[in-house]
Amino acid sequence: LDNASKRATVEQHADAIKWADIAGIKTHCSFIFGLPGETKETINETLRFIRKTLPRSIEFNIATPYPGTRLYDYAVQHGWIKKDINWHNLYQDISNFENRDISNEYLEKVRRKAYASLYLNPKWFLKNLAYLIKNPDDFVLAYNYFIKILKDAFINQFSIVRDKE
Repeated sequence: LDNASKRATVEQHADAIKWADIAGIKTHCSFIFGLPGETKETINETLRFIRKTLPRSIEFNIATPYPGTRLYDYAVQHGWIKKDINWHNLYQDISNFENRDISNEYLEKVRRKAYASLYLNPKWFLKNLAYLIKNPDDFVLAYNYFIKILKDAFINQFSIVRDKE
């Protein structure tokens, strides 16, 4: 959080999610893996945070050095930019630069693991089901999100199993 200039603590973020839940407000959290300074331990801390707070919806991205950003300048300065990057195909679900601290393969694997660890969590599912029962106007949105979750969770879960073989 400090390296990304978020100016908030982990505890403040956890409290915000808790208070939003109490107020009946849906939360959506976005996480970026692989920023400079990221370690396997900080990734594990992020995964523990997610299991603890169970945000209603979530997205996991991999740091992407878009031209004109501080991350791009940092990646160029440290020689992390891949020479064959097609700048028209930058997506945040794959690693687009060589972070010497954490491998691209590890970042992509942990991203899949993060989705599966939330989507396959029964407490998270029940929490969202209870919200939907109290807020039936959200049914269409919830249905579309649930279909996305099924695709992501099962595809990604199978990817994790294959990765172990």
